[in-house]
Amino acid sequence: MSIHTAGWAIVGSVGTALASIAGNIYLARKSRSQVIEQAATSFQQAAASLDVQRTSTARTAATFIADKR
Repeated sequence: MSIHTAGWAIVGSVGTALASIAGNIYLARKSRSQVIEQAATSFQQAAASLDVQRTSTARTAATFIADKR
């Protein structure tokens, strides 16, 4: 095996490793954005649920006060 052949083998393996690392970084960023999107959706659902609870509590209180009059 000549030095030239060994050198190209190293270049090829380094290129493959860099492509693999770039692919992993891309997938990690994609996963991260999906996690952030899911967290935002979950937060919106929690906020909507709290609004429903707040409205329900206000109606219950209003009904209770009206019944006492």
